[in-house]
Amino acid sequence: EKEKTAAEIEAIKENPPASSVATEYFNKKESQRKLEIEAMVNQPAAPAVEHFTRKAVEEKSKRNLMMDVEYVPPVATQHFEDVEKKKEAEIEAKREEVREKMKRGTSQRKPVDWESFTKQKAPTVPTY
Repeated sequence: EKEKTAAEIEAIKENPPASSVATEYFNKKESQRKLEIEAMVNQPAAPAVEHFTRKAVEEKSKRNLMMDVEYVPPVATQHFEDVEKKKEAEIEAKREEVREKMKRGTSQRKPVDWESFTKQKAPTVPTY
């Protein structure tokens, strides 16, 4: 059965059925549309299009020249960046201080008495 269907598929591939009238019509329309598009591409651009294209290129070149100049942020931005850096430095200094205290063992926390936790007894339940 599989061999039969494979033979039918091969026969269809070698000799495809005739396409419908609608398919031929739309293929012709598609080829005409492609020819029209190719003709429009080959035509010279309108003066307005050329003018605005030239203007866009000029603006882009001006932008590129401005991008080459080194950016200097405004004074307010610099101020807030400095404040942020100082805050980060203070936080890091506090962290270092805590790390040093932990290394020395001088912690403000009281040590946990683990013996009292491990020797706890279950609460007694009154019997009735």
